[in-house]
Amino acid sequence: MTIDYGARFEKAKEEVVQQCLVLFKRLRRFTTFPSKFTITIQAQSGEAGEVSSTEASIVIPGLIGYTTTGRLSGKIRDHQVSVINDGEGHFRVAIDGKEYPRLPRKLVEEDLGIQVQRKRAGGSSETIGRAVWRHLKDRYNLLDRTVSYFDEFVSIERAR
Repeated sequence: MTIDYGARFEKAKEEVVQQCLVLFKRLRRFTTFPSKFTITIQAQSGEAGEVSSTEASIVIPGLIGYTTTGRLSGKIRDHQVSVINDGEGHFRVAIDGKEYPRLPRKLVEEDLGIQVQRKRAGGSSETIGRAVWRHLKDRYNLLDRTVSYFDEFVSIERAR
């Protein structure tokens, strides 16, 4: 009987993944959310006994909020969307390269699929630009690598 070394290697990878999941569970119990993970894998040859190793580092970006200045960009449905936040509650949205000084609610809710939070008794409505920021912010904070955040000086001119 011949040994399928490719299949054997795939099974070994599955076992390594399972052990990494166990390690993540242990880390979660004993630490707050880390800002960086470093993974080191060492392999020892059965025949020669030589050791090979490799390492990967994963940096976890900090959380951003509604008052975080900068730009968030990403795909929403089939549209490329960018939102600039000045940190003072003003948002400038561009969809597919077109900037919208007055962003239509219908465009955001129907084309992008983002629900704009409506006014309740005594409360205030969410601005439409803020709703788009919220959507991209939530994805970014959940480590969606398709959403980019740029910490840049932001100046938004407001029409008077």
